[in-house]
Amino acid sequence: MNQDHKTLVDAFLRWYKTDPHHENRDFYPTLITSEYLVGLTKDEFVKFFFQFVKEGGKVQSGGHRGARNFLVAIEQDFANFRRFALEPYSQTFDLDNWLNNVGQFKNFGQGASTIYLNRINKNRFVIVNNKSINAMRSLGYEIKGDFAQIYHSIEKAQNDLISKYSELEDFYMADALTHFLIGTDDGKKIFEKLEKMKTLENNRTGEKKEKKIEIDHPKNLILYGPPGTGKTYRTIGHAMQIAEPDVYERFKNETDRDKLVEEFNRLRKNKQIEFVTFHQSFGYEEFVEGIKPIPIGETGNEDGEEMIYKVSDGIFKRICGEAEIGELQGSSVTSQISPESRVFKVSLKGERNKATKQQCFEKNEIRIGWEKTGSLEELFEQQDGNEYYQNLGKNDKNSLSYFYNMEEGDIALIFKDTKTIDAIGVITGDYTFDETLSEYNHVRKVKWLLKGKDISIYELNGNTNLTLPTVYQLSRITPAMVSKLVQENSGEAKIVKESKNYVLIIDEINRGNIF
Repeated sequence: MNQDHKTLVDAFLRWYKTDPHHENRDFYPTLITSEYLVGLTKDEFVKFFFQFVKEGGKVQSGGHRGARNFLVAIEQDFANFRRFALEPYSQTFDLDNWLNNVGQFKNFGQGASTIYLNRINKNRFVIVNNKSINAMRSLGYEIKGDFAQIYHSIEKAQNDLISKYSELEDFYMADALTHFLIGTDDGKKIFEKLEKMKTLENNRTGEKKEKKIEIDHPKNLILYGPPGTGKTYRTIGHAMQIAEPDVYERFKNETDRDKLVEEFNRLRKNKQIEFVTFHQSFGYEEFVEGIKPIPIGETGNEDGEEMIYKVSDGIFKRICGEAEIGELQGSSVTSQISPESRVFKVSLKGERNKATKQQCFEKNEIRIGWEKTGSLEELFEQQDGNEYYQNLGKNDKNSLSYFYNMEEGDIALIFKDTKTIDAIGVITGDYTFDETLSEYNHVRKVKWLLKGKDISIYELNGNTNLTLPTVYQLSRITPAMVSKLVQENSGEAKIVKESKNYVLIIDEINRGNIF
């Protein structure tokens, strides 16, 4: 974050004084203490955490969507959840282990769990959600890895902010800054202005040239030999020669072996080096991609009525995606796109009536119909929904569910025809039901990266036509593909960051050989 961003911090501080974030700063002064929680009965304990998740800890919205599933989960496994919830008060609390076990309690995910930690101690624990991840990336910090790694990346980034701007008193205020940046019109306007100034400066000096790491080493190797001949031992050196040749040159001597192994493990942790064993049951699904069933009630199918299937990336596709995202990030436009973003096809009314679509372009929003359902927030709180909703077809119900469950940072590709889109937007706000509109009352706020420009995505979508449902996820199209599409069609100079070399190690590729 450079000195120019002080403008952003100053504007945030003015906004913060009158925003609910300031009012809710000490919302749980006596409730989230070990003494209070330990003294609760089972029913009181369950009720407290159900309410906490439902209201997002008074920090983030949208908690009501999964609160019902969370309630069922903790009622079924109360003793385990109670022990888990009280662990942060222990003097021997293992943060990383706790973060890695969050997933065992449905809908007590990254956001709710870290908000809970932050409410325990604002000076010790950061908040991790899509806003904080996207905001820190927008400010130039590298945020990647698994949940624990992302947590510590945000911790490091926000410590840096707090050290530069003492007005940000703690991690609670630093998180409020991320909301201001990503979730308010004033914050986004200020940041976009700063990014445009940066882009103009880069254009004056010419487009930055990509820095390639020269590799004087074969990229594809197969290590042959019977067991015990040192294939695995030598793999570390070969991988480091490719991934970071400069580091390899510093530590290639046998006396520095421990340091070389430490660097190797660092790159594995950062997913720049991946390792996989080709055992007998290892197939295409694990290596490239496969279809994964998601039962009713599981994450990604919380409000579904039947089993759904999701295409999941295998290890090879994942590492290719990491490399591709690294190549494309850096543009002020595409900085809004995250590797975790999901990509959706969205139809904004019929092509014969373009008034609704034009209104959406002008008001930075997307809208869909079925207004007789009323608010989806209220609808999905009910067990079965209203009669109108019950009489809808499966595609219509799925469209409403997808629209409601989109998250900030997800990407909307706007339907033009079966092969073409004419806009790309990033979701920036929660779902709302606008009763003042005469039709198409279900609304999500977006930031348009492109609009009013016809773009063919037929090949990008695996030579597959877009289909009729109003909203559905495009599993064949990755955030990296969208980022590239935006850069190719926006006319903005591409600012390429220094490339990284990625390495995939395959053990037992052919009866004991290593590739």
